[in-house]
Amino acid sequence: MTCFEWNARFFLKVWLTILIFFSLSDIQAQLPAAEPVVQKFQAFNKKTLQEKIYLHTDKNFYVAGELLWFKAYYVDGWFHEPLQVSKILYVDLLDKQNNPVLHTMISLRPGQDNGSLQLPLSLNSGRYQLRAYTNWMKNFGPEFFFHKQLLIVNPLKAGDSVSVPTKGSVSLDLLPEGGHLVRGLESRIGFAIHDAYGKGVDAEGFIISAAHDTVARFRPLKFGLGSFLFTPQPQLAYSALLFLSDGTVVKKELPSIDEQGYVMKLKDDGPDRLRITVVTNVAGYSELLLIAHTRQVLKVAIKARSNNGVTEFLVDKSKIGEGVSQFTVFSNEGQPLCERLYFKRPAENILIKTSGNRADYRSREKIEVQLDASLNNKNVPVQMSMAVFRNDSLQMENSMDIENYLWLGSDLAGYIEAPGFYFSDGADVGEATDNLMLVHGWRRFNWEGVLKNSQPAYLYPAEYNGHIINGRITEKASGRPAENVAAFLSVPFSPSVLFSNRSDNKGLVHFDVTNYYGAGEVVAQASEKSAAYRVDINSPYSDASAAHNLAPINLSARTKDMLEDYSIGMQTEHIYSSEQLNRYERPLFTDTLPFYGKPDRIYYLDAFTRFTTMEEVLREYVREINVFTRSGKLRMKMLNEEKREFYEDNMLVMLDGIPLADPDKILQLDPLKIRKVEIISRAYVYGPLIFAGIASFTSYKNNFEAVELDPSLIRVDYEGIQMNRVFYAPVYETAEQKASRKPDFRNTLFWTPDIKTDASGRAKISFYSTDQKGKYTAVIQGLDQSGHTAVSAFSFVVN
Repeated sequence: MTCFEWNARFFLKVWLTILIFFSLSDIQAQLPAAEPVVQKFQAFNKKTLQEKIYLHTDKNFYVAGELLWFKAYYVDGWFHEPLQVSKILYVDLLDKQNNPVLHTMISLRPGQDNGSLQLPLSLNSGRYQLRAYTNWMKNFGPEFFFHKQLLIVNPLKAGDSVSVPTKGSVSLDLLPEGGHLVRGLESRIGFAIHDAYGKGVDAEGFIISAAHDTVARFRPLKFGLGSFLFTPQPQLAYSALLFLSDGTVVKKELPSIDEQGYVMKLKDDGPDRLRITVVTNVAGYSELLLIAHTRQVLKVAIKARSNNGVTEFLVDKSKIGEGVSQFTVFSNEGQPLCERLYFKRPAENILIKTSGNRADYRSREKIEVQLDASLNNKNVPVQMSMAVFRNDSLQMENSMDIENYLWLGSDLAGYIEAPGFYFSDGADVGEATDNLMLVHGWRRFNWEGVLKNSQPAYLYPAEYNGHIINGRITEKASGRPAENVAAFLSVPFSPSVLFSNRSDNKGLVHFDVTNYYGAGEVVAQASEKSAAYRVDINSPYSDASAAHNLAPINLSARTKDMLEDYSIGMQTEHIYSSEQLNRYERPLFTDTLPFYGKPDRIYYLDAFTRFTTMEEVLREYVREINVFTRSGKLRMKMLNEEKREFYEDNMLVMLDGIPLADPDKILQLDPLKIRKVEIISRAYVYGPLIFAGIASFTSYKNNFEAVELDPSLIRVDYEGIQMNRVFYAPVYETAEQKASRKPDFRNTLFWTPDIKTDASGRAKISFYSTDQKGKYTAVIQGLDQSGHTAVSAFSFVVN
């Protein structure tokens, strides 16, 4: 069984029962679960685990040289409950060309799901994308990854040139409700007017017929989004004209108009019900099927008969899940006819109350805050992260938070301007939200694969144990993929770690390295006929990218002094607190033994009389190894302790953790460079390989310089899982500490990724103010075990 098959079976066993139960139990009673489309939908969902990631960063604006801190919230894509399937998260920082400038990977195990990025002084000023994903998420494309825009300015380096969008950069998108325009049938058309960077533009538009008659006019309600009613007439062509404030006119052809088809309309039918109407000019059909699902959890399945070309479905809103739902209308033959999205705002989210904090503080004063979490007026335990940062005009406006990302942004394609607005209580929020649903396409699900009963092709396994290092084995002579070739991956030095596996029919080989932390080196080689094969190690990071146009920055002259303050604060921290900024917590479960555990015998060569050849050392001291001559060449065999005879097969011989392709090459070593020999004098099964014993030689320098290694080895610098960096914040408890002349100009005043409230929903946090005067904002975000989100903030001033 391949690791891909094992992964698939593993998470399916865990999630299949839950998924089927919730999917079937939530279907309205009007339709039996035996309906073919429903069966196909359920069968498809059995094969698919959806993951979501949200990163809470300590702020949105940084200067080059600062530390970027983040907390990862990892949940399932159905109910937003915390997951523990994937164990590794990949985080990239992308520039405006979507090129990665920084990478890191963190553990998703509880308590380790946070990390940091040191922003180098080589960065140019500009907007960047922070993105995060698991190995499993790579199966579904970069659109599934978490993305967040950040502003980074380098006051010490000339930044990117500021550009202004050209007149032709405004675009108009027209999207009929349900997906189709049909002649003679009234449709609602959603529209989006935005610039090259996705920001909404206000403009007036007109629908003009070929006879130059104005048949409709439109103007956006909010963020360049709006909708209007339009009925295309027979044998007429139409176009849209958009008049911008600068006098520019944008012309856009309408979507294609069908002679026959179906038009869908969704609207509120009172406070508790939705009315979905399907109108058609197609003769001869009798009934339609409506299916609604929320994040692939089936909620509604209703059949209704037509009446003179009109079919109506009434849906109880309580049956629809919170967040984004997809309504699809099917023909009686099971073919999708039209579709649209609907958003139901979550009614239950965790309320975080803060107490004990004041509106202003003096420099170096203790700030104590009590957090109380409640849901429906009942105290609840919740896990949270909290950032306290200097807040001024440089902090890029970004209303994304864990609530609006999980419930809205993560289920819509493309950029959403000001997502927090859709969770506010303004008069236009309902209409604006409906416009958003009309113009944003569903990215997490489509019916094509469902209706074909196709098996999803998963190229990337879920890393449920830990990190998987991937490689590719090719034939040196032909360059073709090499199938069923055994290979080693070594993590050398102390303790030596070795992994083995065989390549698949595409030459791909996977090494489950589990707990590989920090910067280091890995060595790959074929374990048999190594001179005939080449083993290459692949980058674990995704090289695919979603299209994100980042707007240029335009910093005003008045920000110069603020930038200097930020830069001074960053430099002061590095000068006076560099040691504290680079403290890490090493995982407690890091193994100190080599991969084979405790050896059967250890020979420390300094305890014996030193010989000048390795042959003499082995003959005189290492009784488990027999040295003999065959065909004029020295060779070795390992003693089988049980049978009191020597194995005929080759043993595994290692030097400083690196397997030697020619085991007898160890006899060429200078024994004065070898510190110890560890022996496993029995058959050893490791992955797909069986060894006739193990002999591991360790040099004094532990850097395998004692022998010339096989030239077919591939040595790669490889950055493993990030060790947790400890956030540093000075303490001013005593008069002496407060009087310290060491400057304190922190831009991020406080950061903690792991606040856990007690059973009563309470937690207490304390930290100290800085020497830097100004306004500071604290942002708290969190999640409970049932998928309820928590967001809160408060501000204060340091005088």
